[in-house]
Amino acid sequence: MIPPRAGSRSGWFVESGPVEEVLKASKHPYTQALLSVLPESPERVVLTGGPPDPTRIPGGCRFHARCQVPASGKAASEGADGGCRPELLQVLPAVPEAQAVCYFAERSVPTSA
Repeated sequence: MIPPRAGSRSGWFVESGPVEEVLKASKHPYTQALLSVLPESPERVVLTGGPPDPTRIPGGCRFHARCQVPASGKAASEGADGGCRPELLQVLPAVPEAQAVCYFAERSVPTSA
């Protein structure tokens, strides 16, 4: 079961932290997409494609094939698009601070609130 303060994608935690902080200022594009379906969300994030085949998980970030950040060109404009595909992301350590495993989130502010 996923702790109430963490979000996971393809079996990996992609973001964790204090519940209020993750809900109000999410950093990972997947968390932002999930939260965009809430009625109070100012903007809907529509993901393209389908979930990955669990027997053929993509390299690098497991979300890169559906991520709205590279698709919109935001990652390239901030120099954060090079690591999404080839580099496997770190496993989030068990700490109370807010954290996300995303090359774009490390270089930028959240793409939505």
